[in-house]
Amino acid sequence: MSGDPDQLLTTLGPILSGRGDFRDIFNHLPMGVLATDADGIITYYNPYQSKIDSLDASFALGRHVTKVYGPDPGPSLVMTCLESGQPIIGFVCVYRTAYGKLINSSHYVYPFLEQGRVSGCLCFIQSFSTLEVNSPSVSNISDLAPLKKKPVSFERIVGRNLELQKAVANAVKASKSPSPVLIYGETGTGKEMFASSIHQASSRCERAFVAINCAAIPDNLLEGILFGTTRGAFTGAVDKKGLLEEANDGTILLDEVDSMSLSLQPKLLRVLQEKKVRRIGSATETELDVKIISTTSVFPLLAVERGTLRSDLFYRLGVVLISIPPLRRRIDDLDELLTFFILKYNTILGKKVVRFNRDVIKLLRAYDWPGNIREMEHLVEGSLNLAGNDTEIDFEFLPDHFRERCERSQIILAKNECQHVRSSSHDKFGGQFGISDEDDEIARIAGALKTSFGNTTLAAKLLGISRQLLSYRIKKYNINKKNYQLYL
Repeated sequence: MSGDPDQLLTTLGPILSGRGDFRDIFNHLPMGVLATDADGIITYYNPYQSKIDSLDASFALGRHVTKVYGPDPGPSLVMTCLESGQPIIGFVCVYRTAYGKLINSSHYVYPFLEQGRVSGCLCFIQSFSTLEVNSPSVSNISDLAPLKKKPVSFERIVGRNLELQKAVANAVKASKSPSPVLIYGETGTGKEMFASSIHQASSRCERAFVAINCAAIPDNLLEGILFGTTRGAFTGAVDKKGLLEEANDGTILLDEVDSMSLSLQPKLLRVLQEKKVRRIGSATETELDVKIISTTSVFPLLAVERGTLRSDLFYRLGVVLISIPPLRRRIDDLDELLTFFILKYNTILGKKVVRFNRDVIKLLRAYDWPGNIREMEHLVEGSLNLAGNDTEIDFEFLPDHFRERCERSQIILAKNECQHVRSSSHDKFGGQFGISDEDDEIARIAGALKTSFGNTTLAAKLLGISRQLLSYRIKKYNINKKNYQLYL
C-alpha cells in the first residue's frame, strides 16, 4: 500500500464509500487495520493487527480503543481523529497494548464522514519489525492538536500529613525558581502530579509542559525524540524538533530518568550545562531556556550507587530534591483519600456509595500499600464496580487480588489481637490457619462452625482470625453455613 496520502485515499475511495467488500480485502493486507464507531468502540480488527499486538481479535472487538491500548500519557490517535474529523497521515510512534507490549509503528487514521458528521474511523498500522536507527523518527503528538487535559495544580493534592505537606511546601518554593528539580518517590505516589503542579505554579504556566517516560522508549529512539533530527542524518530522517525544543520557555518532565542509558546521559548532561541543543545530524545549536523536572522511583544516591544514574548528571538535575512519602507513611490521610476517590467514582460510575465499613477500614489501615495512591484509587474503583446499589463497601466487594494479598496481613493482625485468648498461634482445631493444606483448613472451618452453631463471629474467634477472613474462606470453599445451624 502506498505511503502517499492522496494515492492511499484514491485507492480506498470505492471501499470507504461502500462499493466493495472491505473486510475481505483488509483480512489479507500485510499491515494492521482496525475500525471503530463514533464512540471509539472497535468494530473491525484484522488478522495482521492481531499478530502485531499479540492479542486475540475476540479481546479487541467490542472494546473501547483506550481499553485495548495504553495507558499512555498522550491522547489516543483514534480518539483525536474522531474528535477533530481530520485524517492523521504517517504518524510514527511507540504504542503500548493493554498487556504491556510495545510496538514501534507508523499510523494512517481516516474518519468516516456521513452527512458531515464523524461516524467512525479506519486506522492502518505499519509495524517496524526491528527498532533500528533507520526507522522514521517519532512524530510529535502536539502536531495533532491533541485533546487538552485539565491542568493539575497543588490544590488537587489530597492529604494533610505533615511529611506530604512538607513536600508540597518545597515544591511550591521550587516552582518560583528556574533551577532543576528532582522528585523521588515510590511508584504510584504522584510524582507526575507534583511535576505538573510545579509547572502550573511557575511563571512558565502559559508555556508548554512536555512529559516523557524515559523507561518506556527504546534508547535508539529516545535520543531523536529528545534532541530532534535533521533530514539526511540517517535513512528516513526528517527535520523535526526534539522534545527539549518543544519545551523551550516551558517545562520538560524526564520521568524515570535513571532508566536512561549511560551512553545517553552524558549527552543530556552537555545540553543542561551549555543550555543548547543540537539535533542529530545538524551542525547548528539552538538556545534553550527550559525548566527541567526529573523523577526516580528510588533514592537518587542509591541510583548513583547502583550505577543507573551518573553522579555528574545527578548533581545537575538534583539542585532541588523533593521526597514524596509512600502511603504507608501517611496512613493518617486514608479517610480523606477514600472520600475523595469515592466521590470521584460515584460520579463516573453512577454509584451512591457513602463509606467503607469499619472492619474494612481497619484492614486498609493495616495494609502496607505497595502500589501507593495508584493502588488505592484502583481499589476504590474496583470496589464500587462490585458494590451494585449498596451504599457501604464490605469485605466481599474488595477485588479478589487485594483480598488474596491481604490474607497474611490479616492472619498476623488476628494473632496479635488474640494473644490474650491463646498462648500459641495454633487454633483449637489443630492447625495454623492459612498455612496448612486446603482439606485441613476446610475441616477446621467446619469444626468451628459446628461448635458455634453456624455463627460466623464466634467461629472466627475460635479459629483466631478476623470475621472478614472467615467469610471470605467460607465463600471461597463454598461452605453452606445453614448446614451447621441444624445443631441448634
